[in-house]
Amino acid sequence: MPPAERAGDNLTQLDADLRDAITTEVQADDIDAVAYVDLDQAGRYIKGCLVLAAGRFAWFSQPDDRWESEWHELSELDRAELIEGLGVNLLRLHAAGKIVGDYRCSLRHAKELARLHRKLERILAGRDEAEGGEGPLGPEGEEGKGVRCEKCGRVLPAWSDFCPSCTSRRKVLSRLLDFVKPYKWRVIGAMVLMLLVTGLQLCMPYLRKPMIDDGLGGDFESEPNWVLFATYVALFAAVMVVSILLSTVMRRIVAKMGARVGRDVRDKTYHHLHRLSLSFFARKRTGQLVTRITSDSERLWDFIAFMSLESI
Repeated sequence: MPPAERAGDNLTQLDADLRDAITTEVQADDIDAVAYVDLDQAGRYIKGCLVLAAGRFAWFSQPDDRWESEWHELSELDRAELIEGLGVNLLRLHAAGKIVGDYRCSLRHAKELARLHRKLERILAGRDEAEGGEGPLGPEGEEGKGVRCEKCGRVLPAWSDFCPSCTSRRKVLSRLLDFVKPYKWRVIGAMVLMLLVTGLQLCMPYLRKPMIDDGLGGDFESEPNWVLFATYVALFAAVMVVSILLSTVMRRIVAKMGARVGRDVRDKTYHHLHRLSLSFFARKRTGQLVTRITSDSERLWDFIAFMSLESI
C-alpha cells in the first residue's frame, strides 16, 4: 500500500481538531499508525491519541481545549508490550530498563491499539515494513485479529484459538475415551446387551418360516397344526418381549453413561475456565462461552447415548 493511502486511512478515523494538531507536527505521509487512548492512570475517561510516525512515538492529550503532544524517539525505546486486562488494554513502553509510558484504552479502541503495537514491535525488531507489507499476520482488516495457524498458515476463526483444519480427529476421540474409561463396565454391559438384542432380532425370521410352513400348512401338502402354530406365536412374542426389555435396559444404561460423561466434561471445562487469565474473558463473550459449554456437552451426550449405538 502506498504511504499516502496508508496515512489517509489512519487519519480518517480521527476528529478534525486532532487531525489538524497531528499534521501540524508531522507530515501525513510519515504516519504509520494511530490509536485512540481513552483512559488515564486512574481509569477515568479522557481524550488521547497515540501516533507512530517517522521513527518517533507521540502521545497527544487534551487537558483543556487544545491538544498537547509528547514525543519519544524510537531509538530510545527497548521494547513495547501490550497487556490485555478485563475491559482495559495497556500499552507499556520500556527504555533503559525503566517504564517510560503507560497508555490505557477501553475495548472500544483495543483493535487500534493492537495494530499500533504490532507495527511498533516490527520497527523495534528492525523489520522492514516496505518488504513485508502488513507482515506475517496478514491484512489488518481481517476483523483486527490477524492470527494465523503456525502449520498451515490459515487465519484462525474468530470462535477458536486453534486451527480446525490441523486438529487431529484421532486425538480428539482418544481424549473423549478418557472420559469414558471410568464407566468401562457400563460400556461392556451395554455392548453385551446390544449383541443379545441383535441376536434375538436375527432369530425372528427363523421362527417365521416353520410357523408358516408347519403351523399354517404353507407348503400345501399338510394340514394346519394350530397347536404348533400357537407355540411358535408364543415363542415369537416371547423373543420380541425379551428383545424390547433388553433394548430398554441397554438404552437406559447408555443414556445414564452419556449424561455422566457430559457432566464430567462440563466439570473439567468449568475448572479449566477458573485457571484462565482475565485477559481471556476480556476477549471472549461470557454468553458465548456458556452456550458452547452447554450445547457441546449436550451434543456429546447425544453422540454417546444414541449415535454410537447406531454406528455400531
